[in-house]
Amino acid sequence: MSPTASFENYLTEDSGSIVSQGLRATVNGGNRNAATEAVLGLSGSTVMLGENLNVNRDLSLFAINDIETQGLTARGADISLLSDDGAIAVAGAINVNATDGSDAGNVTIRAADNIETNIINARSFSQNRDTGQGGNVFITSIGGGDIRNRGRINTESVAGSNQSSDDLPVLNAGNGGTIRLVTESGGSIFNESTITAWSRSFNGNSRNGGEIEIVADGSGDIMNADVVRSQSITNIGDTGMGGDITIESAQGNILNQSAIRSSSLTNNGDTGTGGNISLSAFGGSITNEGDLVAQSASAIMGDASDGGSITMRAAGDISNQGLFNSFSSAQMGNAQNGGAITIDATNGGNITSQGTFRSLSISNGVNAVAGGAIS
Repeated sequence: MSPTASFENYLTEDSGSIVSQGLRATVNGGNRNAATEAVLGLSGSTVMLGENLNVNRDLSLFAINDIETQGLTARGADISLLSDDGAIAVAGAINVNATDGSDAGNVTIRAADNIETNIINARSFSQNRDTGQGGNVFITSIGGGDIRNRGRINTESVAGSNQSSDDLPVLNAGNGGTIRLVTESGGSIFNESTITAWSRSFNGNSRNGGEIEIVADGSGDIMNADVVRSQSITNIGDTGMGGDITIESAQGNILNQSAIRSSSLTNNGDTGTGGNISLSAFGGSITNEGDLVAQSASAIMGDASDGGSITMRAAGDISNQGLFNSFSSAQMGNAQNGGAITIDATNGGNITSQGTFRSLSISNGVNAVAGGAIS
């Protein structure tokens, strides 16, 4: 079936981005390759796109009311979805990947009402050259709506491939991109899939993992059901830092059901520090069922840096069933400090835990320093 498109008013291009002056657009049918067509981005009432759209440049959709889309692809460019008074629902995948060693694009989604997303890929990857930066993903509900993410969010930079060979090229990876999910006026955040912001090389140096923030500024709750990780990883080479991971609610509760990891890892080389992990419910309670790991580790030959800190604070009760693990480990090199671990019920709430707390400095070959404080 050939896709059909109807646009009220007209479309224009401006400053290299595809922008429309139309009041409403509806596109139906099969996939549409819009690499040379200005068919994306409305500044008007409602945007409803019933097909996948693909471009090679910036893509912007603006609406006063709701935006509903299928898959959106802007290869190595930026995608922005902005609704002044309505909701945004993305049924398909958003891709702003770069495959030629350049930086990935950025994804910005902002709405006054609810936001629902599926897979978001902002990756820079190549098997035969150094890679650029992973893109940034910013999702913000400004008017009290909820954010619900149903698919993987990935802002990685990956250089090389995981193949068995003695002559793999030396390729370096860039930084992982920043990921922010924020509700500003009372909305809750529900994450149902993996969030990954890493820098990955298979034979070369990797840089820093990206920062990850999941923040409910008002009375909304936060529920995380899958792995959240920021990592700097390589097989042979040096690594950067794991990115900081922050989950916080101003007045609501936090439920974490899966692992949260910030790591700097190599087999042969020196590692950066593990990032800091923080869960804070300033006006509510925290229930944690996943392991929290902030590590720096050189598995065979090389020095390790400090493990990251792990902090959990709540005004109400804290219930923990997970492992808290901060360590610096070097098999045949120097290890530095394990990070501090802190659990604090700030307003006199109860703390119950069935998990284990460990902060370690480990070296089998040279020197270890000290584990961090646990309080």
